[in-house]
Amino acid sequence: LPDNPQCWNLVVESACSMSSTPLDSLVPAREPKRVLALLPATGVNSAPAVAAAFGLRILRQTELKALNQVLVVLEISGSATVDGLLPQLIADGRISAAQPEFIYRTSAEHGDPYAAMAYGPKQIGAPRLHASATGKGGLVAVIDTGADSEHPELRDNIVETHDLTGNGWSADLHGTAIAGIIAAKADNGIGSYGVAPNVKILALKACQPERAGKLGARCWTSTLVQALDMAMQKQAKIINMSLGGPPDELVARIIRAAQQQGHLIIAAAGNGGPYAKPAFPAALEEVVAVTAVDALEKAYRQANIGDFIDLAAPGVDIVSVTPGDNYPVLSGTSMASAHVAGAAALLAELMPTATARQLRDALANNVIDLGLPGPDQAFGRGRIDICKAAATLSGGAPCGSE
Repeated sequence: LPDNPQCWNLVVESACSMSSTPLDSLVPAREPKRVLALLPATGVNSAPAVAAAFGLRILRQTELKALNQVLVVLEISGSATVDGLLPQLIADGRISAAQPEFIYRTSAEHGDPYAAMAYGPKQIGAPRLHASATGKGGLVAVIDTGADSEHPELRDNIVETHDLTGNGWSADLHGTAIAGIIAAKADNGIGSYGVAPNVKILALKACQPERAGKLGARCWTSTLVQALDMAMQKQAKIINMSLGGPPDELVARIIRAAQQQGHLIIAAAGNGGPYAKPAFPAALEEVVAVTAVDALEKAYRQANIGDFIDLAAPGVDIVSVTPGDNYPVLSGTSMASAHVAGAAALLAELMPTATARQLRDALANNVIDLGLPGPDQAFGRGRIDICKAAATLSGGAPCGSE
């Protein structure tokens, strides 16, 4: 198998059908010469001594205040390998945890650039709730690529930007589209509008586009952990992660900490197709895993399936903001995750005292059942219905007509 399976597909073909699955949906992608180590944040920098003991080079180190640990990214030299070195690092008493640097990628793809309207907010009932809630006063952390913070649809709502990749802030396609689905301005005479058009966005660049101006991007364990730590520090109640990768204990550890501190984490279920392994972080119990449906409420053909799926939301042929004056049509579970993040922001404004658990329960228990009766592997509990969720959460009927 290749060191990095992200560029490969597994094709299963029979006489009557053919299915293609991205290889990194089956085999974890990781950096071949990079390891991560957690060291206790004691005030004494022990990273240089650890690196010297194992012949490693420190690429960067960051304090993770949420875990009271220091994350150290280390580069392996010579003939040493990740698999050979990890047992030695784990056995070292100075190190809290060690693992590979896994690679994630964003969960979206281009659709027909001339496909029709922005049906997503209407399908889930967002416009009917806008008389009562637009996300005002809320903060959603978007962990993604960079976003166009100067776009007229977003400049008032992206309130803070941070680059965790070391490549510098950039106005990228995927992050801009996700921010737009959540929070594009309404009634400004341009483009479309977001699910929660007055919510504020904390834009955290943890992913780097694979090519400038293109949708595909890759993210790493270390950048995701730093972004999650910052989202917690900035008190973003809702965290959207429209990306997926392999099981990752370090990412899982900080997500557990975020969930315990009252943050609602929402993630894309993945675009690996029906044969793919569950995508992480969506497959974690602490995370709301979102799959995609189209305007006719049919399942997105390339979505992952499995018992880990929680909810469905619009994610096929979605018109959203991108850098410049473009509004392409995009498809993927990335787009569906963003719709749920926007829905959660509306509910949070409607009921400011609601906990993350209450927001999650309101969304999960008030759905339009799709597919087989009850929860199933394709649609989870069903497609979200904000009006039903809002009525349950507030004890009233806050939705009006569209």
